[in-house]
Amino acid sequence: MKLTLLITTIALLIVISGCGKKGSNTSTGNPLVSVEMASFSASSTKLGAFSVSSLTLCFKRLRFKPVDEIASDIDLTLGQITLAPSGTQIATVQVPPGEYERVEFDLEKDCLNGGEPSVVIDNDNDGGTPFQTDDRMTIKFEGAVTITSDQTLTLFVDNLITAADGITDANEIKSALEDSAATGSY
Repeated sequence: MKLTLLITTIALLIVISGCGKKGSNTSTGNPLVSVEMASFSASSTKLGAFSVSSLTLCFKRLRFKPVDEIASDIDLTLGQITLAPSGTQIATVQVPPGEYERVEFDLEKDCLNGGEPSVVIDNDNDGGTPFQTDDRMTIKFEGAVTITSDQTLTLFVDNLITAADGITDANEIKSALEDSAATGSY
C-alpha cells in the first residue's frame, strides 16, 4: 500500500512538472528583437567638470518582464558592453510574442572572464579618471511593449547618463543609476 502511494505520488509529480505553458520557454519561431541603447550627447549632459564619455556595463542578464505573471522571464547572458555616445547595439534575441511591462538589466561584476567591475564610467574632462564599482544592480526601463514580429527596441539612456554625470564618488554609482532607471524609456 505504501509503495503504491509512493509510486502514484512520484508519477503525479512528474506529470505536474511537465505541464505548463506550451512553448513559453522555447525560442524557435519567436520574433527577433534587436535591443539597442540610444545615442547620447556626452558634451551637453553636464555643465560641470565631469562629463560621461562612455559607460561600460557588466551585464549578467537581460530580462523582459511579461505583463502576464505566469510566463517566465527571458534571461540572457550578455557580458561586458561599453555604451558609446553614438549608441550601442546590445543584443538580438528571440522573444515570445506577448505584452511586456518593462525591460531590465542585471549588472554584476565578473560577467565575462572574471575581474570586471559591474560599472565603469569614463569621462573626458579630468584626465579620463574613471569611476567604477563592483556593486550588483538592476537597471529598469519601464513601459509597455508588445512583441508580435521582428523589431528594434531602442532604450533611451538620457536619464542614466544625466545621473552618471552627477556622480562625484564611486560609492554613488549604484544608487544614482538604479534611481534614474525608473524613468528609462523605449
